[in-house]
Amino acid sequence: MSFKETDLGFELKTDHYLVFFGKKDSSLENLKIAYPNFSFKMLWQVHGNDLLHSTSKSEENQRADAHWTEEKKLALISKSADCIPVLGFSKELNLVLAIHAGWRGVQNRIITKSLQSLGSSWDLFIGPHITKESFEIQNDCLELLKTCTRLDSKAWYDNQKADLTKIVFDQIKEVTTAQKPLTTMIFDTKTDSRFHSHRRDREAAGRQNSFIVLL
Repeated sequence: MSFKETDLGFELKTDHYLVFFGKKDSSLENLKIAYPNFSFKMLWQVHGNDLLHSTSKSEENQRADAHWTEEKKLALISKSADCIPVLGFSKELNLVLAIHAGWRGVQNRIITKSLQSLGSSWDLFIGPHITKESFEIQNDCLELLKTCTRLDSKAWYDNQKADLTKIVFDQIKEVTTAQKPLTTMIFDTKTDSRFHSHRRDREAAGRQNSFIVLL
């Protein structure tokens, strides 16, 4: 399987689901035009670790950072601008999952808690996010991240920079029989001008929308 780049982002389509990782122009309005057969469900993301069940009838912009659905053609959105969008499909359960994981979410183990809550095996996809080369952290952040991974910090931290991707991979391996996350969409959002980046643009940064949908 491989992603196809479009004006709005990167798309991977199978018989069961469609995965999309957005670029700068992936506004909700543009997604609705590009994918008129889908409905979209968005959360009010708060850097927490709550998981919600989204349906076509559930409220819009509920406060959480992960949601799942069994409804076909209901696209679950994860917004990001350096944080990690994690999208998943369970063939056994026939449902999809969308997670927004910033470093606080990673430290609070939102990915592992979501996978443990739903169970089963997964196809998981990790999208564009800030990479180690651009993710400089302070000691308080370092100490918090040490609590959420089995890895020695030497495996993911040096020169004041942290590799969230390695921590996320370790967390996934710890709790699920998921396939190795597909890494083809790991671009550094801070240095790649195709993406919004809060580290680069601060308060002027927008958000790219990524989604997964059952077909």
